[in-house]
Amino acid sequence: MPDARRTNTALLWLLVSALLTGAAVDGFGTPLVGRWVVVGHGVAGIGLLVLSRPKHRVVRRSLDRPRRRPGSRWSLVLLALVLLTVATGLLQASGLVERLGPVTVLQVHVVGGVAIVPVAAQHWLRRRRQRVVRTTQAGVRSGLPTRRGLLQGTAIAVAAGSAWAASEAGLAVAGAPGAARRFTGSHETGSGDPGQLPVTQW
Repeated sequence: MPDARRTNTALLWLLVSALLTGAAVDGFGTPLVGRWVVVGHGVAGIGLLVLSRPKHRVVRRSLDRPRRRPGSRWSLVLLALVLLTVATGLLQASGLVERLGPVTVLQVHVVGGVAIVPVAAQHWLRRRRQRVVRTTQAGVRSGLPTRRGLLQGTAIAVAAGSAWAASEAGLAVAGAPGAARRFTGSHETGSGDPGQLPVTQW
């Protein structure tokens, strides 16, 4: 169970980082700061994928229980929202897909990220109450980070950063539209032709 707790803690930090950097993307108009915010956003998002395998084991163990914990359906909703948001973020970065029916990929990405907030908050509060009950019953409480946990966190950050760099290099080699996106993460649209400028501009 400690492995599951560490996985969930790492996912929480990555999710918070992705949400905060995503919200901050529009707040910085300078290349130096704005670029690093976008990089942090991408690395946090890919970090969620890096942890998908250990989290899959946690989810399977939970679903295989004879009696599921209250709120397990909302946990699956949270999982679906995270997968949708990460997938649309990758599509937006690649520039290969601009629209999903009547809406843009970026709009789906933003709406998914906003929808995650209340569901994730409810999920965290419920799990925290359950953990407090278990530690109280066991008479043991350990909230300090361990050396192993810090090493695993560093490994996750390195793996996520490396995966992000590899994806950027892949876009450049493939000549995908995403390789030429601006430091804000947006794609050039309508330059030289005012009639082609998008209605929504970021």
